[in-house]
Amino acid sequence: MNIPRAISARSVPCDLCASNDFEIVSHLDRRQKPLTTVICRTCGLVSHEDIPSDLELAQYYAEEYRSDYHGEYTPSPHRVVRAQRVGQLLLQDLLDDLNPDDHVFEIGAGIGGTVRAFQDAGFTASGIEPGKGFCDYARRKMGVDIQQQSLADVEPTPSYDLALLVHVIEHLRSPRQAIRHIRSILRRGGLLYVECPDLAQTHAAPNRLFHYAHIYNFVPSSLQALCESCGFRLVRSIKTKAKVIRHLYQAIDDTPLNIRDDAYQSAIIGIFRYNALTYHLRGQYFTDRFRRATELLATRMFPRWRLQVAAQVVAERL
Repeated sequence: MNIPRAISARSVPCDLCASNDFEIVSHLDRRQKPLTTVICRTCGLVSHEDIPSDLELAQYYAEEYRSDYHGEYTPSPHRVVRAQRVGQLLLQDLLDDLNPDDHVFEIGAGIGGTVRAFQDAGFTASGIEPGKGFCDYARRKMGVDIQQQSLADVEPTPSYDLALLVHVIEHLRSPRQAIRHIRSILRRGGLLYVECPDLAQTHAAPNRLFHYAHIYNFVPSSLQALCESCGFRLVRSIKTKAKVIRHLYQAIDDTPLNIRDDAYQSAIIGIFRYNALTYHLRGQYFTDRFRRATELLATRMFPRWRLQVAAQVVAERL
């Protein structure tokens, strides 16, 4: 797909391949506010043209992100029910890969739905979450061990058997630095589960692809190249109907960076496959909307009653 695009003046090297060869793919975010997004022409990694500083991100995620992205500082009942459901589904997907005495650690644990699911299944489970409101809720209401920290605050000692990055890697200032740090906190042969939006698929309307909170956008090959060059091997790709990447990796020795020839083209096709009209007219759009509506309905039916039942269970175990 050869669409003429402006070359970016960005000087910060690509986080995946260290190239300085970028072109601009968008000037607006999903709310039609200014946000310049670029693609690395060497490896296909898509990111902000201007990467926020550590301080900017720390302030944003501590106080603003949940309200800006989810419209909530503390979680609503239906969001809690949804988090619990997501945690249970992920537990089922990974259960056969774990040993009974494994320690599970989630980075960006939100309100603790996933940590709670693994904890209830008998695993030692804990996590970190930078958002104060969600972190407080996780400890008080969900009864789980979640600390208000960033990944950089976690000591680089091998203490965990499974690390979870569920829709987190796209939010990080340096995914490479984060994956390397996660490698240092995993025990020998430890596992890393990564889930994020798949830019190669049509997961959002063309004018809603990019958001300030999503600093990076991946296709499967760019995510795999990143993780493998940071000391992991891909164990399996977990199938899903959602337009996301779901990869399970195992910690090994570092391997050379391997960029697939189609990585750049895969990302470009994902960005420019549709315009606003053709995106909404395709048959799959209506199927996806129906599936999404069904999922939302499942979390919105009697959420307060369901949370009261869950709270009673937590109280009995404390």
